[in-house]
Amino acid sequence: KAALPPEPLRLRLDAVASAIPAAIIDELKHILGNHAGDLDVVLDVTTSAGERRLRFGEEYRVAPTPGLRAELEHVLGPLALGAPA
Repeated sequence: KAALPPEPLRLRLDAVASAIPAAIIDELKHILGNHAGDLDVVLDVTTSAGERRLRFGEEYRVAPTPGLRAELEHVLGPLALGAPA
């Protein structure tokens, strides 16, 4: 029996409660690119129109290191990261 793929790294962004800089996706891509690994990245965005889910492409898979978490928390805020898998 094949092993299940690992849970993706889930990020949350609330576009209703706070203004999101236009460059945030580019900044995320830069951070993710610096932490290459095997884990998919999914971004759940709350908008005034409802929930949106963005899945980053294979080139943005990451290694879930403490350094990555620290960078993401710095850019997105401490509530943006889902619980570690």
